[in-house]
Amino acid sequence: MIWFLCLISGVIIFCLAIMKYFQNAKKIMGKWHLETNTFTVDEISQLPTPVQKYLQVCGYIGKTKMSRSTIYMPSSSYQTSKDKPAIKVDYIVSLFAGRPTRSIYKKNENIKEEILTQIDKGQLLSYLSECFLIPSSILEGYITWAPVDETNVKASIHYNGKSGNGFFSFTNDGFVKSFYTNDNPIIGADGNVDKTLIYEGFVEKDGVYVPTHLKAIWHEKGGHLASLDAHNIIIKFD
Repeated sequence: MIWFLCLISGVIIFCLAIMKYFQNAKKIMGKWHLETNTFTVDEISQLPTPVQKYLQVCGYIGKTKMSRSTIYMPSSSYQTSKDKPAIKVDYIVSLFAGRPTRSIYKKNENIKEEILTQIDKGQLLSYLSECFLIPSSILEGYITWAPVDETNVKASIHYNGKSGNGFFSFTNDGFVKSFYTNDNPIIGADGNVDKTLIYEGFVEKDGVYVPTHLKAIWHEKGGHLASLDAHNIIIKFD
């Protein structure tokens, strides 16, 4: 009986945390909601060719722009150090297009943490790396683009006196493949830690193509660390 009551109590606490998370996310979206309009060929013509191709190949032309993207990452592998084993964590990430803002909820039996609207350089770079998960942000003024070649572009983000940059690579088919930055402010034992975010497993959902696998890698002098490995992710646009 006691174990059952503990289980019910845990479920209630988790549900209340999730409710609080989405209530706060809704407040953010309400404050920074975009005017409803659609992706057009004319509007994306200012972007480097690989980014234009991505929006076209993935089916966003003619679709309504999103104000928020919620990414569900159940049972993701999470590791903070090569000296520690990876653990399984349930992640929910909300990205907002009106401002370069991220809300994060993560939970497992040892981690119960809610992080909301932190806008420092590290968060800006994380937002930039994830901007293809909320494609309307690609056209926002706080992100600027520069072509490199047929399958690579440089992206920079500027907001509230802070900035960062990195490089996106694309497949020949037009899908985004990865983001890499050496502008990461995270400091490891051997100095600054470069970061890569890998996009994989694109599938069609509701008329557009979205990734189902994300993998974040920290590059340290002593070796690479897959800090997050999320399979079977679900993306919902609002």
